Amino acid sequence: MAFTQASEKTALHCLTVHDWKLDVAVDNYFQVPERYSRDSKPSLDRRKIEQIFNKYKGCIVCVILVTTAFNILMVDFCDI
Repeated sequence: MAFTQASEKTALHCLTVHDWKLDVAVDNYFQVPERYSRDSKPSLDRRKIEQIFNKYKGCIVCVILVTTAFNILMVDFCDI
């Protein structure tokens, strides 16, 4: 868990799916981590996100930063 930074639930699920073969489980986890995630997604405050977006929507650099933040948080714009 320390190596992948995955939660215990996610680690157990991934290991179970791959018959407890650590090397296979780790390889597959890093290829598609969202496939194995068993953590609930954090709740999103749509109004807060819209406020931030509207505040910076004219600034292309800021849009890139917001997009990068969404990618890091693994949030899809379509989910909002």
